[in-house]
Amino acid sequence: MRNHNDMARSMAPEYCANQLKTLQTQQQYSSIRHILKSNKTNGAWMKDFLGYGGFHNLLSNITLVCMPENRPNDSALSALVACVSVVMSTKHGLDSAATTPIVLNSIILGLISNDELVKRDVLTLLSTLTLHSSTAYKYVVDAFDHFKKTEHVTYRFIVLVDDLKKTESVEYRKSLLNFINCLIDRCTIPDKRIDLRNEIIGKRR
Repeated sequence: MRNHNDMARSMAPEYCANQLKTLQTQQQYSSIRHILKSNKTNGAWMKDFLGYGGFHNLLSNITLVCMPENRPNDSALSALVACVSVVMSTKHGLDSAATTPIVLNSIILGLISNDELVKRDVLTLLSTLTLHSSTAYKYVVDAFDHFKKTEHVTYRFIVLVDDLKKTESVEYRKSLLNFINCLIDRCTIPDKRIDLRNEIIGKRR
């Protein structure tokens, strides 16, 4: 008799991608995460999953979960971000995320969560992409513009600053500071780096 891991590895990437075409439950997302995790070392499987639109479908679900009429749904969002983390832990997944702006626009929506563990995971993903390449770094910064528009906030980095002020979690505060430093340090033009720093701390909006 095959065990659960064997069954997960035998799931076709097309089937897994198609399962994500509609909004699912937290339990279903967790099952998909298990399938992804069981196949993450299989480069051909992951490449096919991406080719069948699996990553796109994951991100579409994040967008749906984060729509005002579906909030709060932190359990589903947590499971979805965990799925994205697995995909991005592979070369094919990371390269796809780093070259596709829509990926960042969806991932960053996770910062609206009430769950600081979810936000920490999102910041980890954003930090990874910030360090990946200059193109991915630009997409990360641009994603905050997208966040500003979709969330109707006063300036693009306000979510980072507000959370830094109100969090009581040492670990989340550390994640925020690490990401902010990463964002600033990655900027290679001195004047723009100063402008970015001033914008983040609220001296320039």
